[in-house]
Amino acid sequence: YIGFFIILGGILHLIDAFVVDGWKNKLLGAFIALMYLIAGVLMIKYPAASAAWFTLFLAVFFVFVGIFRIIIGFQLRKENSGWGWTVISGVAAIILGILIFNQWPVSGLWVIGLFVSIELIMQGISTITVAMSVRSLQRSVKKTTQ
Repeated sequence: YIGFFIILGGILHLIDAFVVDGWKNKLLGAFIALMYLIAGVLMIKYPAASAAWFTLFLAVFFVFVGIFRIIIGFQLRKENSGWGWTVISGVAAIILGILIFNQWPVSGLWVIGLFVSIELIMQGISTITVAMSVRSLQRSVKKTTQ
């Protein structure tokens, strides 16, 4: 189930990366989506594989996704007041990756469900905050042009 949800998250990330007009981070957004898709496909394709290897892959995944989110957050700094949440989301992903590495391979017994949930919640908060900031900016622009 986790693999299917990760694939769904990757598809939604990919759509988001290319649908939003003026989004200057399309390549990084698409790369994050690709990482989600790869993680999901691997989890579905090799269900009998050791949870420890999936956990190690997730550790690498979280560190790279975190780095890219931090870059995106700082690129949004001038245009969007919600940029800080994107950076916090990236930092959280990196911390999760480090926590996995520090307790690997034992972490393979419990970490996948817990950390994927935390990661998706952080990404959701980040996305909602950025969207609300953009909406607020659009409203203020409409008021000044009327």
